[in-house]
Amino acid sequence: LTQEELKQIVELDLSDKKYKIHNYVRDIFVVGVCTAQRVSDYTRISPKSIKEQSVSYIEDGTIRKRIYKVIELVQQKTKTKVVIPISNQLMQTLNKYDYRLPKVREITINRYIKQIAKMAGIDEIITIGRISGGKHTVEHKPKYELIYSHTARRTGATLMYLAGMDIYDIMKITGH
Repeated sequence: LTQEELKQIVELDLSDKKYKIHNYVRDIFVVGVCTAQRVSDYTRISPKSIKEQSVSYIEDGTIRKRIYKVIELVQQKTKTKVVIPISNQLMQTLNKYDYRLPKVREITINRYIKQIAKMAGIDEIITIGRISGGKHTVEHKPKYELIYSHTARRTGATLMYLAGMDIYDIMKITGH
């Protein structure tokens, strides 16, 4: 997803009670984008995952220290320890749930995130070419149909790259 499409999802009004699960799924997806983790990892974020780190630097000949919050996780799939800086968007979403995201199954996330993206107007037609059994096929689908929980991880890493983050820092965050 592009930054603009993510913004459309974030700003979608889901305040009506009938959209309670949509609201949860949207927030969980946003955490996935902000952390660039697998759903199995970012849904395990808890207050124990939140740590403070300090960085020392020199400014005008004086050593200064800046403290900021990060999420520390050990990824389930790779057993890699990752440290994820907490952006304002991520902090806002985590605070909303007291650092404990609602428990929603991945299959439910995958079903509802498509509906949310459709409601947000993410309906550009995407052309998909495949080769199977030596036969080339082409499909045309609206973009919202192609969004899954793992799209959050790919979107997060891509947006970090497009924002100018060093590729090695992205790799440390994603565990690659």
